[in-house]
Amino acid sequence: MSYVQTNGAKFQLNGRKVRFTGTNSYYLGWVSRRMVDATFDAARDLGVEVLRTWAFLDEVKNGAVYQSWNNGPVYHEDGLARLDYVLASARDRDIKLILPLINNWKDMGGIPAYQSWLGLQTPQQFYSDAKARQTYIDWCRTLLTRVNTITGIAYKDDPTIFAWELTNEARCDGDSPTILRWVDDMSRALKTIDPNHLVAVGDEGFFNRLWPMQEFYNGSHGSDFDQFIQLDAIDFGVMHLYPWEQAPTFGSKWITQHANAGARWDKPVVLEEYGWVEPTARNDVYAKWLETVREVDLAADMFWMFAVANDDGTPYYDDGYTFYPTTVPDAIREHIRWSASRSSELL
Repeated sequence: MSYVQTNGAKFQLNGRKVRFTGTNSYYLGWVSRRMVDATFDAARDLGVEVLRTWAFLDEVKNGAVYQSWNNGPVYHEDGLARLDYVLASARDRDIKLILPLINNWKDMGGIPAYQSWLGLQTPQQFYSDAKARQTYIDWCRTLLTRVNTITGIAYKDDPTIFAWELTNEARCDGDSPTILRWVDDMSRALKTIDPNHLVAVGDEGFFNRLWPMQEFYNGSHGSDFDQFIQLDAIDFGVMHLYPWEQAPTFGSKWITQHANAGARWDKPVVLEEYGWVEPTARNDVYAKWLETVREVDLAADMFWMFAVANDDGTPYYDDGYTFYPTTVPDAIREHIRWSASRSSELL
């Protein structure tokens, strides 16, 4: 079986470069099989070959849950079977998946669920408490060694999986050393369980630099892209881009800074989430950001987010950044075509 690997600052598969433009559809693990298939079909029609979706569900959502707590972790076969179907459907359509293993946020349970289960005083204790660390590793081992009930393939042996991510948007406010140790320990642990697949942090790409002193750069959230990407068991770096009160031009600077850091440590970097909240300006803003992606030759990029209709025909929930098959901006469509033209080159 062939797994995606890194070659310097690029991805490769079977000796050829993998240069992809992907997307995020976080909901696949708790919607109907029809909706899973429809999402992958629409993604393929768009030209998307890599999709990021949650591999965690620590609270009941649409009747599904993967993990709960009853004086210890409880793993739910009926819920995990839904994730089995997601992998099987992606495999049938030759789409690869990036799978985060826990959420920083309370959505779908996440670290706040662990905090409640274990009686932790703060979310930051998740990264240092021995029982929390063990509960997380137990979850990872359960999922990575699981044998898919549809394909018969263990997750750790399934080339449908592009990469695991330790978290979605890891933060440990005010404590960079603790989260750095956690990332180092957990990434090594995942590699021990599953030596086949790539591992990333899944962080937002915050820096901890002396200048400028603002949220993106001052280390206040603990995460430090410069430190994460140096770790031996972290295969590639990721960043998220939601400039909030910044000018649109901030995005190009953010992309370039991360590309430069990746080049320094000779590892790929992925712009794995991005969004601009004002709909009328999105196409122009995205065109400029994606122009920068091409200029710096970033390894990959993934827009937030892509959805199809619910089973009743209504559009899936729009979080303010959602695109549907007919509303994806021209800038992204053109960039997908460019990306495809750059893939499959010999390395």
